[in-house]
Amino acid sequence: MVALRDERRKQHLTQAALAKAVGMTTATISRYETGKRRISIKAAKVIAPILGIKWISLIEEDPGPAEEVMVNEN
Repeated sequence: MVALRDERRKQHLTQAALAKAVGMTTATISRYETGKRRISIKAAKVIAPILGIKWISLIEEDPGPAEEVMVNEN
């Protein structure tokens, strides 16, 4: 999850420091950031205050690539 990684970096926190602050493992934080594990609402509500953000911003999906619009030139 890009939002988590970006917000963590803005706070100058390592994955290990964030994990320690929220009582999780570094592996869990890494899995959230890489998308290997989806963050729960409960976890988001624990992590968000440490990062100074709203928990919902950690739950919302990252925007995907824009779809190309095909123009019919008939």
